[in-house]
This record gives sequence, C-alpha cells and structure tokens, in this order.
Amino acid sequence: MFMINFKNSMKSSLFIFFAIVVNTFSSYSQSLGSVNLSQIVYGDNETKTSYFNNPNSAYFSGFYNNYTGTNMPYQAWWHMIINRHTNTENNYQFQIAADFSGDNTYFRKIDAGTPTPWRRILNDGQDTYAATLNQSLSTTDNVRFGRATIQGSGDCGSQLHLINTSKTANGQAYRWSIFNMTSGYGNSLQFWNYDKLGDTYQSGGMWGSVLTLMDNANVGIGTVTICKVTSLWKADDRYRPSNINLQ
Repeated sequence: MFMINFKNSMKSSLFIFFAIVVNTFSSYSQSLGSVNLSQIVYGDNETKTSYFNNPNSAYFSGFYNNYTGTNMPYQAWWHMIINRHTNTENNYQFQIAADFSGDNTYFRKIDAGTPTPWRRILNDGQDTYAATLNQSLSTTDNVRFGRATIQGSGDCGSQLHLINTSKTANGQAYRWSIFNMTSGYGNSLQFWNYDKLGDTYQSGGMWGSVLTLMDNANVGIGTVTICKVTSLWKADDRYRPSNINLQ
C-alpha cells in the first residue's frame, strides 16, 4: 500500500514538473528577456524572405518574392517589400516591388483593403520592359502653377531630348533637342535635330541647329553654323561618338 502511494506521488510530481516546463517555454515563445520574439524578421529559410501569392492580401511586414502577374504590373519574378500598419484589424500597407530582370521598380499603397494603382519609379536605367510614362502636372496653387524644372550649366545649359525610335531613315529627325545655350553658341534657346546617323555623329548624318531664339528676341532659322555639342557628350556618354577622346 505504501509503494502504491509513493508511485502515485511520483506521478503527480512529474506531472507538475512537466506542466511548469511547458508553461515556461510557452512564455519564452512570446518573449526572451526584453525581446518580443514575434517581432523578429522571419522567412522561408536563412534568406529571411517569404513567398507571396496575391499582393492584395493582408501580409505582415517583411521581404517577399515570387513569379506572378496577379495584381502586379506584369508577369515576372518580383522582389517585394511590405510595410504593414500596426493595427492588424485593417489592411493598410505600403509596398515596393522591383522586377528581378531589369530596373523597373514600382510602389503603391493599400488603404483599408483597397489597393491603389502601381506607380513606376522613374530612373536612368535602360529598362527591359517598356512602361507607360505619360506624366501630368497639376496644382491648386494659383501662384506657382504646375511646372517642371530642368536645370543645367555650361555652354549647352539645360537640355530636353525628344526621341522617336520609329524615325530611322536618313534625313528624318530621330531626335529633336532643345538647349538653353551660352558662350560660343550665343545666349539663346536653340532647337537641334538629328537623324539616326547624326545622333551618333556618323559620316553622312544630319545634325545641327535649325531654329535659334536669341535672348534679345532676335530669331534665326537655318542660319546657325552646324557644330557638335561636346558639352552634351560630357553630360551623357550615350551622345558621344566612339572616336572622340574627352580630356
């Protein structure tokens, strides 16, 4: 009879011990000292990156990737960064998505579960995928109005280049360029055109100024000496002939 009671007592002690251990580990699963373990970044493996399926879903903040076109700008492999609002009762997010294969990068928000359109972040890279770049300026400021500013300095100053890749024949203006010029070109606003050969200053190509508006309001049409815009080469190597060695 004594042995039975001893065994029952041992069983009770072991049960209490394991209950304490389980409760302790349960507490540690939520926190470790002052660190809340639920706030540690996690992922599918040591990369700390997870897969996403539908970016409209209420994902937690973190790093994601997947090959998908569902509610994305187009079908591709994507890097995704998501910042989720701390109120998990609603779906508020800020998302940034970048194409694996090129420089196309987009952002958008989710407002109470409703996603806004993806907006492309403009950059100076030659993107693999074409994007819609129709931009508009609007304002309610009656003093400043809507405006875009291009600032530059030097002989050619600020510049605007308009290229039509469909105009490739000789004598067709593949590129029109507008310059706010000074120095040897005169203080003027000048319109230059270039055909496909002239865009890289090849023999037989067309390039030069076709319209000049002097700062004093005088106008010259087709009378300005044709010359090469070396300052433009220095600003952007895409417009420098391969046989020109810049110092």
